[in-house]
Amino acid sequence: MCFSQNKLRSVSGFSLLEVATAILVAGIGLPAIAYMFTTAMVAGSDQGLSEQAFFLANSLMNEISERRFKESSDFPGNGAENGEVSGYSRSNFNDIDDYNVFNASWGPLSPASDRSGAAISGYGGFSQWVSVVNIPIPSAPGVGSFTSVTDGSTDFKLVTVKISWNGGHREVVLKKIFALP
Repeated sequence: MCFSQNKLRSVSGFSLLEVATAILVAGIGLPAIAYMFTTAMVAGSDQGLSEQAFFLANSLMNEISERRFKESSDFPGNGAENGEVSGYSRSNFNDIDDYNVFNASWGPLSPASDRSGAAISGYGGFSQWVSVVNIPIPSAPGVGSFTSVTDGSTDFKLVTVKISWNGGHREVVLKKIFALP
C-alpha cells in the first residue's frame, strides 16, 4: 500500500494583525491593573498610619485629661509656670494649660515623644502638637469654631491635639472641651 503525501498541511499560528492587537490590549490593560494594585497598597499603608496616628493622638489626649483644669485661681492663663518645662519632658506638667507649650514655643514635636521627652519607638515619622485655648461657654452643639478668651477667665478650655506624618501632608486632629468641675 502506497500513500501519497501530496496533502497540504495546515499551519496553525497567529497573524501579524492578531499579535499587534494582543500587544496593544496588553499595553493598555496592564498599566491600569498595576495602577489599581499600587493604589490599593498605598491606601492600605495609609490606613495603618492613620490608625497609629489616632492611637498616638488619643494617648496624648488621655494624658492631658489626667491633669487638673488649671494651676490655681492666681494662674488661670494658658502656659506652663516656672520649673514645669524641662527640655521636651512633660513629666512636671500638672494642669491642662501646661500643654500649650507646644503651641507657644515647641511647635510640632518630631519625633513623637512620651511624657519624659524620649522618642516613642516605632513613631519616628510622626510629629505631635497641642493647643490649649480658653473659650466662652459653648452656645450650640456642633459649633465648629470658638472665640478664644486670652485672659484665662473662663471655665472652658478647647484642647486640640494634632498628629501628623508624611511631612505634614497627613494628619489626625482630636479636639476636646474641658470644663471646670
